[in-house]
Amino acid sequence: MRCMYRYLVVIALATLWLPAVAVALETDQYTVPDEPLADIGPAIGQHVHQAIEKIVADLNAQIAALEAQLPEASDRQAKRLQKKLAALRTERIVADRLFAKLGKRAIECELELWVRKKDWGERPAVYELPVGDSVTGVPLTHLLVAFGNAPTIHTYGVHMGTDKLGHFFQQGHEYYRLYLRHEAQKMNEADNLAAVIKHGVKQEQGIYGRFASGIYSNADLAADYAGLKFYLNLTRPVQIGHITHPPLLAVAEGRWRFAQALPRDPFEPFVSHHFDEARNPCLYNRSHHNKVRREIRGRAERWLAYHQATPEAVAQQAEALTTWHGEPYGHSGAENLYTLADAHAQNQPAPPAGDVAQK
Repeated sequence: MRCMYRYLVVIALATLWLPAVAVALETDQYTVPDEPLADIGPAIGQHVHQAIEKIVADLNAQIAALEAQLPEASDRQAKRLQKKLAALRTERIVADRLFAKLGKRAIECELELWVRKKDWGERPAVYELPVGDSVTGVPLTHLLVAFGNAPTIHTYGVHMGTDKLGHFFQQGHEYYRLYLRHEAQKMNEADNLAAVIKHGVKQEQGIYGRFASGIYSNADLAADYAGLKFYLNLTRPVQIGHITHPPLLAVAEGRWRFAQALPRDPFEPFVSHHFDEARNPCLYNRSHHNKVRREIRGRAERWLAYHQATPEAVAQQAEALTTWHGEPYGHSGAENLYTLADAHAQNQPAPPAGDVAQK
C-alpha cells in the first residue's frame, strides 16, 4: 500500500505541475551508440545565437516604435512611453524572451524538441534508447522514469542527455530570476549563490529527482547552474575557471547591440563533461541502486573502449566534476557514488588462490 500511495502522490503532483516544469525524463550515457555521434554543438550554438539575434531585432524595433511617438506625446504620455522604453532596456527582458523562445514547454523544452525533430543528415546525431533498456530500466517504485528516456547527443566533445538542454534553459532561467530577486534584496554574492543552489538541491531531492525517480542527478544540477551563468553572461561578464567571458550584449545609444564585433558562440563556454551522467554519476536510492550498479558493470568495458578512456582518468575526472570549475553547484559528494572506475575494478578477475595465499 505504501508503494501504491507513493505512485499516486507522484503522478498527481506531476499532473498538477506539468504546465510549469519538466518532469522526470531520465537519460543514460553508460549505454554507448553503435557508432560515434556527430557533434551537433556548433549547430545548437548557432540556433541559440539566431534566437538571440531575433530577440535583439524585435526589442530594437519596439524601442524605435516607442521613440517615434515621443515628439508628439503629452507629458503624461511621454512618462508612460519612457517607462516602457526603460523596461525594454533591462537585462532581464532578454533572458525572459530567450527562455520563452528556447526553454518553454513541459516535459521537453523547445530546444530539446528542435534537436529531436531536426534532420541531421546521414550521420547519427541523436541516440534514442528505450527506457526499458537503460541502466535504470523501469523501477516500479518510481513510475515517472517510465515517462521516457532523454536521448544522448554529442555537443562540443561532450556526451549528454537532451534533458540537460531543458535544465540549462528552464531551471537555469529559474535560478537567474531567483538570483536577481536576491540581488534586489541586497544579498551579497556568496549568500545569493548559496541560496540559489539550495533551491536547486531541494528540487533535485523532490519532484525533479529523488522523490520522482529515485535519482539525484549531479549532472542536472550542474546544467542548472551553468544555465544561470549563461543567462547572467547575456549582459554581464562571467568567470568560468580562469577565463572571464565578457557580456554578449549591451545597450548602446538606447539600442541593444552585440558587445563584440564578431559575436562568439553563446552556448559553447558553458557546456562541459559535468552534463555527462556517466562521467558525473548520479546518486541512486536504495530501491534500485543495486540493479543500476549491475547494469553499469555490464556496460563499463564497452564505454571505456568507446571513449578511449582509462579507469584512472575517469576516476580523476569524477572527482574534478564535484564542483563547476571550482564553484559549488549542489553535488551530492563522492560518498555512495558508483563510478565507471569502480565498475571496471569489479569486472577484473580475482587473483588465483595461490597468489592470494603467497601475499
